[in-house]
Amino acid sequence: MPIDVLRGYYERGYQAVRQYAGEDAWVVFHDGFRFALTGADEGARVKEDLAPPLSKEQLSEITIWDGFLEGPEYRHVMLDTHIYQTHSEIHQIMDLFDHLDMMKNRLPMMEKMHTHWPVLVGEWSLGQPGRLTDGVGADRTDYVRKLYANLQLELYERLDGWVFWNYKLSPESEAQMPVWSYRASVEQGWLPASFR
Repeated sequence: MPIDVLRGYYERGYQAVRQYAGEDAWVVFHDGFRFALTGADEGARVKEDLAPPLSKEQLSEITIWDGFLEGPEYRHVMLDTHIYQTHSEIHQIMDLFDHLDMMKNRLPMMEKMHTHWPVLVGEWSLGQPGRLTDGVGADRTDYVRKLYANLQLELYERLDGWVFWNYKLSPESEAQMPVWSYRASVEQGWLPASFR
């Protein structure tokens, strides 16, 4: 979807919320999976996953969301982003260190976006492509998942909130995919039982 169409939709949505819910209701808009795209990328859907870490100069450039729903006429606006490192082809060939680096490299953009609005990581999980634990051995898989979880939490706790993908799954799904279940991840010790 072209970014101007998405922006127009969100602008109309903001006005509708204000009209029907008043000035104190929060308006949360999703980044359209274009969290780290710069204005130069606007015409093409460039995957942030394939981009190298952003330099300070690149971070100072205007992103496609800069200035959007900002200013004194806009109140209670929050950006929602969903962060996964499991679905794309590039994720399938990355090793553990690549995944950890990719996660750390997102921090500068998250912090930059956070200067514009509160930021909510509205979906995340411990879902990992198979290669992430290749070569670490069964006894180290729990350690890798906990490391991956801790790094994500370290980043997301700097923002305004986060939502794990799902509290629990069906028993069959939870047995096959515990990394997508908050409850199973806590029970396995990959996520802490309590937070700040």
